[in-house]
Amino acid sequence: MSESTEEVPQPVYFLCDVSVRMGEDRLILAESMVGHLAAAISSDGLLTFAVRWGIEHYGTSAGSGEVLPLQQVDFTDELPAMRATVEEPALRAAADAMLRRMSIDISQLDADFPEVRPPVIVVLTSGTFTEPASEWDAALGDLMTRNPRIEQDRGWQPTVLFVCLLAEDSTPLERLAQAYETADHYAVRNETDAAVVAHDVVAAIRNSVATGTLRLRYARWVMAEKDLVTGTVLERTTDTEVMEVTAHPFPDVTGALAYRRFLDIGDDAEAHPLDVLIDLTAIRRLPPPDGHADRIVDRVCWPLRVVVGDDPRVVTGLLTPAVPVPFSDADEHGRLVPRSIALLRLDGTAPVPVTPGAVPATIDTVARMRLCADLADTLDLAHRYGIVLGTRTLESGVFRVLRRGAEVQLTDCGDARLGDPADGHAAIGDLTWLARFVELCLIDKTGRVDHVQPMPVFDPDGLDLLARAKSNAPSVIPAAAQWRSYLDRRAVQLQGPPIVNAVSVKPAFAPVGATVTVRWRTSHADEISLIAPDGKLTQVPARYADEGSDQLTVTRSGTITVLLRNKVGERRHETAWVNVFELPRLREVPMPIAPPLTSNRTLHQVGDLINGIWALDDDTVHSALTASSVTDPMTDLIRPQRRSLREMLGGRRSEMPQIFPHDMGGWFLQRPEKSRSRKSWWRFPWA
Repeated sequence: MSESTEEVPQPVYFLCDVSVRMGEDRLILAESMVGHLAAAISSDGLLTFAVRWGIEHYGTSAGSGEVLPLQQVDFTDELPAMRATVEEPALRAAADAMLRRMSIDISQLDADFPEVRPPVIVVLTSGTFTEPASEWDAALGDLMTRNPRIEQDRGWQPTVLFVCLLAEDSTPLERLAQAYETADHYAVRNETDAAVVAHDVVAAIRNSVATGTLRLRYARWVMAEKDLVTGTVLERTTDTEVMEVTAHPFPDVTGALAYRRFLDIGDDAEAHPLDVLIDLTAIRRLPPPDGHADRIVDRVCWPLRVVVGDDPRVVTGLLTPAVPVPFSDADEHGRLVPRSIALLRLDGTAPVPVTPGAVPATIDTVARMRLCADLADTLDLAHRYGIVLGTRTLESGVFRVLRRGAEVQLTDCGDARLGDPADGHAAIGDLTWLARFVELCLIDKTGRVDHVQPMPVFDPDGLDLLARAKSNAPSVIPAAAQWRSYLDRRAVQLQGPPIVNAVSVKPAFAPVGATVTVRWRTSHADEISLIAPDGKLTQVPARYADEGSDQLTVTRSGTITVLLRNKVGERRHETAWVNVFELPRLREVPMPIAPPLTSNRTLHQVGDLINGIWALDDDTVHSALTASSVTDPMTDLIRPQRRSLREMLGGRRSEMPQIFPHDMGGWFLQRPEKSRSRKSWWRFPWA
């Protein structure tokens, strides 16, 4: 740490929104952000001495209020709590109050130090202000350009970082920050985002303290090689060495990373220009262009950081995502080998694949055409970003074949660059390479094909695209979007109508109103419908078109029709016969009629019956049953009859008197007699 660095303070302000717009969730994230920043600054000796920080709350009628005066971080005993007010936030009032406070603080710092660096203002906001978005630029312009010092001859360029907490739409603030070189925008949606943004802000502050200039882009997209811990070498070429990254300082990155170290640097700092690579890396923040749902990072292993060595201006490599596992095959030693698109060449130069089954055969034209279509779509996406990929990047592609298509991923961006918007022919090299690859991938010129295609691979439209691509006229060379559109359409034509691989239905026997399960496995189907025997149509969601199951309610016997459709045609398939039968209803089931409980049965007869059962005396039981049956007029009516449950429970039984024919006291108090085995078969609990 130099003496001059120690003597130059760096003011850092946190302008925190505490208006009614914040809410509890946003306030918790704001406190977390401040806590992360305080911990990172206090753990760095250089920042602990140089940084002076202060906290302002805005969202009141006065614009903002000082909560924590400007001081060193290690002098702060406790962070102030944030409590929301009932007022609306106003950017103009907050900016004016911030200027007033900075004027006082910087005047005091100027009296104590010969030099004070421009402040860093971190605005923690909900992304909403009372003023319309058109007036935000004027408020931010005053904050960025008005010098709070009394003397106006000294330069003034503060840095303003907008941190939007759970903002529904942060696009207006993002556009506002893009208008100034020293302004930036961050979006925080959860605790992980808060830690990542705090890391980027502290990196920018550290760069300002160490070099005297605050370059946000450098702090965000550049890292030192010494901060990486590398492992085994995964791949080596003449100019690049790819190494596994085992440890890195980025908490938001969860996937495997690779360090692509350049071997052709030498002492030439311009071999890989730093500013060009920073601009290229920063593209990963941009949203998808019109006409695409994916970003460039979804199709290419796009760099996360530019890596520099001991000299902060000399690039040593790029930190990129590792090749995804689904795009690799395991060799005989268990090591993952990327499945290169070079395996798809049909000119006899393709290398030997590690897993031949993963490479589409020569006759599998549909899969190959879909691979070419996805590669053309990736190239079109890059060109819409203004990126020229180059031969090295295109040849680094890896692929995988899926049930409903194919996917290509580019892994090496060392040759990519931003094209000149004024140069309309900058992408000609990419388009020529694409046409050549399509021809090598789809047309076998070796004469080894032992299968006759049902139709030519290219129709007249495809042959016309090939002829235009081979011409030397840049104006007629087909664009990547034209190749994608043609290859997608032609792949559907070659695959034909959908194919049914397997269909089953269970159970084969079911009662009326029950459900049966239909399972299927198909190929090339865009949609599936199920038609029950009674004609009821059930539409299956598109995500289950390849393989799935569904349940149908059957009301009659018959087969279930599986109807498959795609852009070419449709196909019907009948399942096995489903037998549907009716179950008898409860009111139709024969049930015996129980004799009614009447008062004709005398008390002593019931008592003799119970006493006989206790004594297990057959004669007593027989006499009691005989006497009971003689005096019971309903004895002859005990026979099976058809009676409904309603009649049994709610009909005649409810009209009969319910009389218990015995003394309740005698029932519980009389002690039972011993059984013949002289063992009591039942005892009272208190006996």
